[in-house]
Amino acid sequence: MVIQTADGWLLDVSHDSSVDAINLIIKLQDDKLVSFKQILKENTFYILPKSQLVGEDLFQQLSRNDQLIKKIFWDEKYIDLADKNKARLIGISTNILGNQTQLYRAFIKKLRMDSRVRSLYNTELSATQHFIYNQLKIAPTSKVRIKYKEEELLSVTKLDDDNDDIANPPFTMMHIGISSGNEPKLNVRLDNQTAVIFHGISDGSFGSFVNENKPDVAIIYADYHQDQCTLTSIHNVITKLSEHIVIIYMRDKTEYISLVEMVEKARFSYLPLKLASKYGMLRLIDSRITFELIRRNFVVPKKNTVSQHHEEIRTLENIIEMDKAGMIISPQIGLHENVAVLDFNDEYANIITRHNISYENFPNDSKTDEYSAILPSIVQELVAKRVHLKQFLKTQQPDSSLYSCCEARLDMLKQILVCLYGTSGSIWNRYSNVKVFEEINKLARQILLQAKDIVQIAGFELIYADTDAVFLKKNDATRKDYEEIMNQLIRETGLQMTLEFHYKFLVLLYIEADEKMEAKKHYFGLTYDNHLITRGIDTRRHDSPVFIKEFQETLLSKLFGCDTAKEVLTTG
Repeated sequence: MVIQTADGWLLDVSHDSSVDAINLIIKLQDDKLVSFKQILKENTFYILPKSQLVGEDLFQQLSRNDQLIKKIFWDEKYIDLADKNKARLIGISTNILGNQTQLYRAFIKKLRMDSRVRSLYNTELSATQHFIYNQLKIAPTSKVRIKYKEEELLSVTKLDDDNDDIANPPFTMMHIGISSGNEPKLNVRLDNQTAVIFHGISDGSFGSFVNENKPDVAIIYADYHQDQCTLTSIHNVITKLSEHIVIIYMRDKTEYISLVEMVEKARFSYLPLKLASKYGMLRLIDSRITFELIRRNFVVPKKNTVSQHHEEIRTLENIIEMDKAGMIISPQIGLHENVAVLDFNDEYANIITRHNISYENFPNDSKTDEYSAILPSIVQELVAKRVHLKQFLKTQQPDSSLYSCCEARLDMLKQILVCLYGTSGSIWNRYSNVKVFEEINKLARQILLQAKDIVQIAGFELIYADTDAVFLKKNDATRKDYEEIMNQLIRETGLQMTLEFHYKFLVLLYIEADEKMEAKKHYFGLTYDNHLITRGIDTRRHDSPVFIKEFQETLLSKLFGCDTAKEVLTTG
């Protein structure tokens, strides 16, 4: 048999419970789909006994249970982020197949109640997670190179291709919306094409449409009250016509999920598309941290075990000093002329990496022997991707498909970074540390105050500052003047910045209920390159009628069709 080599994309990783094997689906560059069955070598959970003595007794007892246990052994793993010493644990690989989950759960429950057991680890990982985290170690949807002969996969290797991280993998997506009623209609759309309506499952043209287009991923949008018979019928039609298709059910989701969003979530979390597209951000973050920990020789505690680092008793003075969010310097209400907005690039993410702030090492500034701290290592990878994408974006035409894809990818990565910071002190994050969240905010406030002093000493007026952006102006200042003060801020704060907008006119607004109270993130303005920028007004709101948005945009364009601020205020 000839060994073949091919490049492609990892479309799916799933557990086939009927044979207790992992199924890999790879889409090759020639659009061919290939599938391989893999044996799950590592499906182990761990027991921390209350003492070495009772541990030996438990080990001997469990060793006699040949029906449930395939392999039992002693091992040393890290169990606590803050403890650099390994613990001696009992490792257990079970004989229980995936379709015998009730038996597995009963076994785990019995162990939790055993007086000799202090803690259990890795009990909540699925077979798919075990395979990805311990054997595959490649994020689903990644570009890979495989070696195989017939149906046997010999090796799979991730291809590091920066340009491939910009364009979407060549997965064909089919979106299927289902209307309510006795004979529900199907609203079917391929990627960004026009939707096609089919009159129920009995409409034979639906099957023909699926067979003709052969999608790689089918996303079925249905509410929780949808008839299960209807969903089963759709599932049967699709799987009969497309053998290796990935089917994802999205419950109560009104907006179509994009391929960019699905891919970025899958690559970040090391989860297959089916899970990454449905999970909330906290579960995606938990999956990524779990992957990082396992490859660093840690074991994972039960999810609802609250981190011992989450919160502690503190003095009122300490709480007042530390428990604060980001800083906002109130806007100066009214019309301003020649205003520059300087924005810190991924400020919180760069604070995390620059100061090595992480769940396990705060307040110490130490690193483990083999790896950098967990949170900075994850964040640094995402920031590097955003920098690469931003550089690529400058080379593309705004109306190109790659430009749109790149923008969407940047936005998704930003959402992930924001959530990594935002959940760093959350009680629902099993590794959270409130001090980490507070320290990031504290450093951000210090940087903003430092920036305020620098620009004011240089003769600029600070008219507004919002967490990671400063709005400043100076009579007769040129763009070059603003770039020079930005470069000074970069040098003195150590963080990168961007001159995001240079406004010819900018209006900072008050809240609707009180003309004397300024509103945060409510403004509109015209840049020197004639772009109208609005924040917090009707043109930006999703619930605003189209004619209101159009009227407001026309009105603002007319208002700013002047040469000076005086003309803007006096023109009728």
